[in-house]
Amino acid sequence: MTDIYSPQELPRNLQEIQKITPPSTVLSEHLPNGGLLMSATTETFDIDNPAHLKAAQDMAAAMAPLNALPWPSPRASSDVC
Repeated sequence: MTDIYSPQELPRNLQEIQKITPPSTVLSEHLPNGGLLMSATTETFDIDNPAHLKAAQDMAAAMAPLNALPWPSPRASSDVC
């Protein structure tokens, strides 16, 4: 499972995000705020379509640097009152 990072988390993790190389099998766009948008397909995702599954698997593999980060971050935990 891929963790979702809040906008508050992104600035601290920007260096890790920039380490992600979008796979050639996916559509990707680098955003002005340093984010990365990836999509497996422009069509409705179909689990019976091998190209869709390959793109999803490639995206998951590319996200490994983010998945390796501690969650929740120590700062996020200390922000909870």
